[in-house]
Amino acid sequence: MSRPARRSPRRGALASVLVAAVVLTAPPGALAAGPSPRGESQRLLVRFVGDGAAAVRDEHGLTVHRRLPLTGTQVLTVPPGRDPEAVAARLRNHGAVRFAEVDRRITLTASDPGLPQLWGLHNTGQTVSGRAGIDDVDVDAPEAWAITQGTHETIVAVIDTGVDTGHPDLAPRIWRNPGEIAGNGVDDDRNGLVDDVTGWDFANDDASVYDSPDADWHGTHVAGTVAATLDGKGVVGVAPAVTVLPLKFIGPDGWGHLSDAVAAVEYAGKAGARIINASWGYVGPPSAALEAAMSEAGAVVVAAAGNEGVDNDLIASQPANSTLPTVLSVTSVDNTGAVPLFANTGLTTVDVGAPGADILSTYPEGRFAYASGTSMAAPHAAGVAALVASHEPSMTAEEVVDHVAAHGQELDSLAGRTVTGRIVNAGAALTAVLSAPSAPRALAATPSDGAVLLEWQPPADDGGAAISGYTVTVAPGGQQMTLAAGTTSTRIAGLTNGVTYKLTVAATNAVGTGAVAESTAVPTTVATVPDAPRHPAAKAGETSATVTWAAPASDGGSPITGYTIRATPGGATVTVAATATSAQVGGLATGTTYSFAVTAINAMGTGAAATTPAVLIHRPGSFDGDPATTERVDASDPVSVGVRASRARFSSGGAGYAVVSRHDVFADALAGAPLSAEGPLLLTPSDRLASAVAEELRRTVPGGAVVYLLGGPAALSPAVEDALRGAGYRPHRLAGRSRVETAVAVAEEVRRRWPGTRTVAVARAHGTATDPSAAWADSVTGGAWAARQRVPIVVTDRDALHPAVADALRRWEPTRTVLLGGVAALSDAVQAAVPAPQRVAGPSRVETAVAVATHLWGRASPRRYVVMHGFRPDGWAYGLSAAGLAADTAAPVLLVDGRPEVHPAVGPLVGSCGRPVVDLVVIGGTSVLGESTVAALDAADGNTC
Repeated sequence: MSRPARRSPRRGALASVLVAAVVLTAPPGALAAGPSPRGESQRLLVRFVGDGAAAVRDEHGLTVHRRLPLTGTQVLTVPPGRDPEAVAARLRNHGAVRFAEVDRRITLTASDPGLPQLWGLHNTGQTVSGRAGIDDVDVDAPEAWAITQGTHETIVAVIDTGVDTGHPDLAPRIWRNPGEIAGNGVDDDRNGLVDDVTGWDFANDDASVYDSPDADWHGTHVAGTVAATLDGKGVVGVAPAVTVLPLKFIGPDGWGHLSDAVAAVEYAGKAGARIINASWGYVGPPSAALEAAMSEAGAVVVAAAGNEGVDNDLIASQPANSTLPTVLSVTSVDNTGAVPLFANTGLTTVDVGAPGADILSTYPEGRFAYASGTSMAAPHAAGVAALVASHEPSMTAEEVVDHVAAHGQELDSLAGRTVTGRIVNAGAALTAVLSAPSAPRALAATPSDGAVLLEWQPPADDGGAAISGYTVTVAPGGQQMTLAAGTTSTRIAGLTNGVTYKLTVAATNAVGTGAVAESTAVPTTVATVPDAPRHPAAKAGETSATVTWAAPASDGGSPITGYTIRATPGGATVTVAATATSAQVGGLATGTTYSFAVTAINAMGTGAAATTPAVLIHRPGSFDGDPATTERVDASDPVSVGVRASRARFSSGGAGYAVVSRHDVFADALAGAPLSAEGPLLLTPSDRLASAVAEELRRTVPGGAVVYLLGGPAALSPAVEDALRGAGYRPHRLAGRSRVETAVAVAEEVRRRWPGTRTVAVARAHGTATDPSAAWADSVTGGAWAARQRVPIVVTDRDALHPAVADALRRWEPTRTVLLGGVAALSDAVQAAVPAPQRVAGPSRVETAVAVATHLWGRASPRRYVVMHGFRPDGWAYGLSAAGLAADTAAPVLLVDGRPEVHPAVGPLVGSCGRPVVDLVVIGGTSVLGESTVAALDAADGNTC
């Protein structure tokens, strides 16, 4: 719906009194100026018709101060001693003049610094400046951010005092002029302004948009409310991913000329600004020049209503009282929803309210402060408008204004005092442009014996919001299941052969469940190729390997006639009889790592392959009592460890894909180790793709390959995804609403890549309040084994099996569920809820790692162990990165605590009778794991002598 139309306000015969848009409570040193004397401005704003401009200027002794090309307006200087108003009146009667008006002066005033909370974005009823708030009197920013945080392409012009472009919360958001080269003293883009790289200072006519804290705190505060970056530090703006264009026209004395404001509006329009924030104004009739500039700019103009505590229907404040359909006039409310005494209102002239009392935002020199006023309300509304414009770039400025005004939250305090009676609401405004998804595409139902495989592709239209899941129904029978986002297939078992089933799939997003895709299928016994053989494994010899497997779960309805085993690399192939469950592959090269694909054959053809974990063909005697070697992946930070481990594993172009995870918080990466079985797992900061990671990707992964991102945008920002796409890769984000659902999504991908496994590992999802890393230890030590065996890992709560995990296990039907850790990690209730449980645990994380090494890995030869620090908060990054390295060389992960002695449980694994017989790969530099600990491992005798 559109906002109600404004009625033309009554205008009193008042003098042109200047109105501030911020409550004046100035601290020492802040600006606080009164109205300018009426005769102080000796400038006029004049727009001529035809060719008579020069003659009119000469006739009245006027000189050109500035030309405003967008609207054709000229700023003219009146000779000293002459009354500018009288000259303007004479010009208005001249046939060559369209309009003439005095170049008014516009002012701002200041307020106290402090540190309250950001109630305007998310009000939980918190107390601010001694006043308890009312829940949800806010703009619902978090709800909006689930849809969009804005886009870099959306420019918000802050026409105000200057903006501290170096403030840490603002620097990433500041506009850069693409046509200007900084500091070369040349007007590169030929717009008449030299070096206008980050905007322009029209008050001083120079390129510096920031001069001092006292002069420029107001614009800095406004800019922060619009778009302070979401970086976990300081404050955050309503639209934290949009671009801010600073345009200064208020000088150090607290005044600005109307002509400079008009010039700034024209600049904003030419720069492509979608939104203009105007937290300033004057009392009086509308300026023809300003109205023309705002109309030509084509942007939404968000204007502060003013702080005189008056009715704007009676006393007009400009530009808030403009009747242009692209202007949104904003008053202020406090954290209880009340309209402060200072705030101007108007039933026909003020559109909406916004948070504008005790607003925390950026302050010059890296500081933060609060301020009150409709100056603070306007940028809240500007931020909401910027989010809408980002999400709906085809909307016109008028449509954005109408949409924001119509989709706010009703407040009793604004009823009868504003046009809409609403406070702006970003969540409601964005949700209103969303719709339920369209039907999933390419639905295919493939029948088999008592089952149907249902496959589909995501909807062509997600309705503007991310797909959160899928609903599948089966009739007759009434089965209904809910699947995680990212799922594109499911196998429906327990059906009756010969019955026609109707199957439907529908996608769900934040709005609801969308259109249904429908298919039918008749399960029947139809012979197909066999399933993949089960439990493939390989044991290395000196120039050969023994490959073992178990028969497929299904022979496809036709007897198996044989098996084929193919080695990679090299392609050596062996074919054996249908009764065989092992084969020897010879002629292999020493020092080379091989994997073996096992396929079953029946009358219908060759089935899917089951691939063994990789094994290293070792040289005779190299692991047979000879002194072992101790190697170190020498790096002291998570990013470097991931790169070093990748270099140790892959030659140039040797990886078919890669996995990228956040380097400092590992919740989303807990289940990521198995996915690194055949590709590097690299760690990067949340907000960018580290240069070392980008270089390693270029070295190992060919262009066009998939790069998995573990976790949602909060874990790895869209900037990481954009960098990968820009480098020619195909980013594939694996994420859910929690670490548990993210692990399920990763596990689904592991099963898709390696469909032969029937084992699933389960680890703890959360640590304790005092030791969150307790959740990571078992996932990391079990992760290397899972990567070698291509076993997916899921995580769950300690006391009960999470519903998402329970649903996944029902669908996967594993024949073995390995629980990593004791009852302190996963309770007996969890064990009772999973199919075919096998608990692998020790009394401590060190002993659980030993249990994984002995019970899951076994005593494979060659004997090698990966050693990592199991008690450093950042140590788990090293284990995640090294999982693939451990898997490649059949090396279990052992944990140490950094002391110069070996845990009694570790000793028997790493040595015998004072003479080590195993290789050790130490993860991290000496700052991570000291030489004294490594020396103790080398000297261990295994307590056997």
